Amino acid sequence: MLPFVPLGSRARVAAALAAAAACGAAAIAGIAACLTAPPADVGTSTNERPTIIHDAVYPPEGLIAQWPIDNRFLVPVQLPGPTSSCFWSDFDQDTELGTQQPLDINTQCTTSVMDGGVAVQDFQIKQPVDGHCHVFKFVVAHNFSAEGLPDSIGGDLVKWEYEPPNAFCNFYDAGPLQDGAFPQDAGSDGLLIPPESGPSDSGGTQ
Repeated sequence: MLPFVPLGSRARVAAALAAAAACGAAAIAGIAACLTAPPADVGTSTNERPTIIHDAVYPPEGLIAQWPIDNRFLVPVQLPGPTSSCFWSDFDQDTELGTQQPLDINTQCTTSVMDGGVAVQDFQIKQPVDGHCHVFKFVVAHNFSAEGLPDSIGGDLVKWEYEPPNAFCNFYDAGPLQDGAFPQDAGSDGLLIPPESGPSDSGGTQ
């Protein structure tokens, strides 16, 4: 197991992806295959929230200029310790229908591609074909409550906006899990609105 060494944000990501560069794979598809660091043990020994390294997310957060090859999304997550608790969920918000559907819920973070405390989460979201505007949200947390929301220790959020061809989208987000809607080192008395439940038509993830 690699020792846990706190580094700067860009240095942490560089350490986590260095093996991919050594393999000579510039394409995103080669990152997970080339990173071969031994997995770290993820437990519940720390009570700090995991955080997303936002400037290294792929595709970059915000409006998606081009849908990623193989529907692959990569989110580097900084763990507060080598045995930290880390779980993630992702959601598909249809801004025209006003619905938000879960894709993956309460998935334990993958730590097999981890170095310097950074664990790269590699997952898939299918490109929508309904012609609607969508917002995709990835939420990482110390843990999730029974309602599917981050626990009182908190977590972090990244969002991608999808605008289909010839569409004009209003991406104002007033729904659950918007920026700041979930606790970040907040007390347990902060009540949140749980995401809407139900089957997803967006085609799910890995």
